[in-house]
This record gives sequence, structure tokens and C-alpha cells, in this order.
Amino acid sequence: DVALDTHSGNPDLLHFAALHWMDMGQVEKARDALAIVVANNPGSIDGHLDYIGVLFHLKEWENVIKAGDEAALVFPLEPIIYLYSGGGHKHLKAFETAINHFENGLSILIDLPITEARIYSELAECYRELSKKEKSYEAFEKSLLIDKTPYVMNNHAYFLASDNQRLQDALKWSTLANEMVMDEPNFMDTHALILHLLTRNSDALDWIVKAQTLINYPDAVFLEREGDIRWSLGEYEKAHKLWEKAIITGGGKKRLNEKLSRVL
Repeated sequence: DVALDTHSGNPDLLHFAALHWMDMGQVEKARDALAIVVANNPGSIDGHLDYIGVLFHLKEWENVIKAGDEAALVFPLEPIIYLYSGGGHKHLKAFETAINHFENGLSILIDLPITEARIYSELAECYRELSKKEKSYEAFEKSLLIDKTPYVMNNHAYFLASDNQRLQDALKWSTLANEMVMDEPNFMDTHALILHLLTRNSDALDWIVKAQTLINYPDAVFLEREGDIRWSLGEYEKAHKLWEKAIITGGGKKRLNEKLSRVL
């Protein structure tokens, strides 16, 4: 084992030990070791990135930002640093600042397609938080043009459906996501929502019912979704029972009570 102190005398060995501790789940120990590595060897880009990565894993957002800013002073042309620091600001809901960091990362990108796709998807979520929906859609599309990641596909499809916009595009991305990752309940819920909005309610019902068989607990969102679909199919009593159950399991009372006020 390697002593965790500044007198270990071998930053490379301590770095190696930190990665081992990370693999073993000793994340705080890895973090402390990597802080020493960065302090003793500030010219190591791997040291900085691994340190920021551990901080990100621990959700120490302010420290992510601080370490990212310090790393950027030494390596101003490393786009992954801006991906991390932008993510820190995003998690602290400083969305405008996050966008600035992500755009800084994009401006220096050269042949790093996965990083580029990730930055665009992060930008998309920030734009959405700022109610810049068209910019959000555009950023999602740019991300997916580079790297068709199923989770990004699902997010884009869900946001389009939530806005009741471009439903055929939403259907396309949701279909691809469900083909790539089968039996993922959240993806299936998105697909059910889109089919419901397209008035394909029998198909939508199949998707939301199957999604609920894959989880071991009642989910308020899924219950409400099934209720909405059954209402559209004329199954009014079943819809009411599902909405009531959704309230019990933590669904939005105001919205659900408005649905329950509908005459059977």
C-alpha cells in the first residue's frame, strides 16, 4: 500500500494507487491521493483529468469547478476539462455559465467525436432549462448526428413529446432507443407517451403495461400514463382508479385531481 502523504516521493506510483483505490470503491481515498498527485505534478494532464473525474463521481460540484478552472490554466486547449467544469456549473443550476464552459470546449475540439457529442447533449439540457427549446432540439440533433447514444435519443424524444412538437421525430428516436436498449422501462414510457399523443392508444397501452411489469414497485408516472391512455380508450373507471393510485404513490395531486374531476 502507498502512504497518503506529500512525502511519498513518487507521484506516478501514488497515481497508480489512486486508480486502484477507485476500482476498489475507495473513492474518497482515491480523491485525496489524486489531489496530492496534482499538487506535486501539475504538468500531468492525466492527473488533472482523473482528479476532476473522481470529484465529479462524488458530486462535489464546487470542487469540480475549482479543479477544472485550475486545470484549464495549465491545459487551456483540453476540451474534456470544459466538459467537466461545465457539468459542475450545470449541476449547480448555473446554466448560462455552464453553456459558456461547454462552448469553450467546443471551440477547441479537434477529432474527439464522443466528447463533442457529449457536450452538445449537455448544451441541449442547459438550453431547455433556460426555456430555449429550439436551441435545445438543435443541440440534441447535433449530438445524435455524431453519436447515436440511446439515452440521448430517449431524452430528446421525451422532451419533444412533452412539448407536443415534432412527434414523428420523437417517434423515430424513441423507436431507435428501444431497439438498442430493450426492456428499459423509462424508454418504454417515453414510447407510450408518443404513441398516445399520436392517438395510437392501443399500442401505447401495450408499451406502458409492459413497462410496469419490468419494475418491482408502483410508479406514479407510469400509473398516470396508463390512466391517460385508458381514458382515451374509453376505459373511464380504470383510468380513475389508476389516477387515484398515482396520487397514493406520490404523483402530482393538483394535476391528478383535475383529471379525477372529469365526469365518468
